[in-house]
Amino acid sequence: MPAGALVDLMCWEHDQMRRLELAFKAQDREFDDVPFMPVLHPAGARTSYRHGYLWHGPDRARVFTPQAVAAAGVREVIAPRLHPLRAERLVALGAARALGLLAPASVLAGWAENVPSDVSEGEFDAGRWADYYHDLSVCFARNGEELKGRKIVLTVAGKRASAGDPGLFFHRSDGPSAALPALPPGLGKSISFVHTEIAWTGRRTSRRSRGRTWLEEQGLVRDYSPQALLEVLGDAMRKVREDDEALREHLLNGTCITPSACPIHAALVPHRL
Repeated sequence: MPAGALVDLMCWEHDQMRRLELAFKAQDREFDDVPFMPVLHPAGARTSYRHGYLWHGPDRARVFTPQAVAAAGVREVIAPRLHPLRAERLVALGAARALGLLAPASVLAGWAENVPSDVSEGEFDAGRWADYYHDLSVCFARNGEELKGRKIVLTVAGKRASAGDPGLFFHRSDGPSAALPALPPGLGKSISFVHTEIAWTGRRTSRRSRGRTWLEEQGLVRDYSPQALLEVLGDAMRKVREDDEALREHLLNGTCITPSACPIHAALVPHRL
């Protein structure tokens, strides 16, 4: 049966739904668990109100799309090819049953973490990564905190780091950060930098630069500065508070970060009782 016709068959008027529920109960089945809505993945499969989500992606998205989410292996995305009127009926019926079809931010955040696996395949594509972050800036315009802890940020090492990590930075070749010393081995494990070749500028600059600005505004990536580095150093020192040699190494490196570091050493060094 065509997907649209099956949706029409299942979307009864709200005041008549009890009859349909009883019919399924007679077959020892619950209406909310009946798979009748077509999904993108796997092809030809269907989902139910209990598990499916209707999502069309950010406006004019290029990377974070329903198709990309499905390609990453997510099975719950209802095919967006449904006629808008049918989609509206599904949403209305779900709302009446307290089973919303619209994906919450927490679910979208999980999908956003899945998509980079596909983006990472093959050769590095600077523009595609910039478009990915622009799409996220539209989808999570004011609730980027939902992405904290998600491995969505590509680093210079070619690995993905957790957004919001205190030691995740944009590296700048000018300004105060340019004069910062090389990272010591102990501190290097606590710090990573966003891939420097992501195409934040160039063609479609206004679109792609928005993704970079959004990452910083939402606290997902920090600007590399002496103050930020000192905060990471302080955290690293607290983790090795019983290791005098490690503390000494971190303290010496702190004095190299900025001339104003000395007055705050007392705040950085953990006090022992």
